[in-house]
Amino acid sequence: MTIELISVLHGVGSNGKTSTLKKLCEFLIKNDDQCKNDIIVKQGKNEYTCDKSAYTPPSGDISIVIKVGISVDIEINIGIGTSGDNPYNITNNFNFFKKHNCSIVFCATKSTGESINYFYEKLLPTVKKAVVLPFYKYKTSEAKKDKFNEQLAQRILLVTKLQWNNLNENNSQIKF
Repeated sequence: MTIELISVLHGVGSNGKTSTLKKLCEFLIKNDDQCKNDIIVKQGKNEYTCDKSAYTPPSGDISIVIKVGISVDIEINIGIGTSGDNPYNITNNFNFFKKHNCSIVFCATKSTGESINYFYEKLLPTVKKAVVLPFYKYKTSEAKKDKFNEQLAQRILLVTKLQWNNLNENNSQIKF
């Protein structure tokens, strides 16, 4: 299966991309009634399935697949990958998402160097549509970062839903 839509956050290291994508995972899992029970998580070489009610985000980088019902008869898999520091990690994420037939992918990559170059040259040509979101370092207190990342994750999800619906405008059954 081809990844139809990708939303990529790119920016310098240690500025909140991973935290924001983890907030996106939590939001989809906990607040979206369309989210099905089984979630597939990959951390390092370990891959496991857990029930959405038992999910807690592990520390460090993750790849996760969430099944979402977008209509009575249609479900899609959404992949979220936080590790984008180098081409090896990016390739591992994409192989994992392809293995689990993800239609939509959210991921992170550095804004300069080999990871973003690899992303543009090797991966973007393989997807139908891409949303590239520059991620800038922001200055806020530690207390406000969590809420900021949560709000940003919700906005990223909204933009991606709009792009998905535009991509599928001729097929009302697969609106997200």
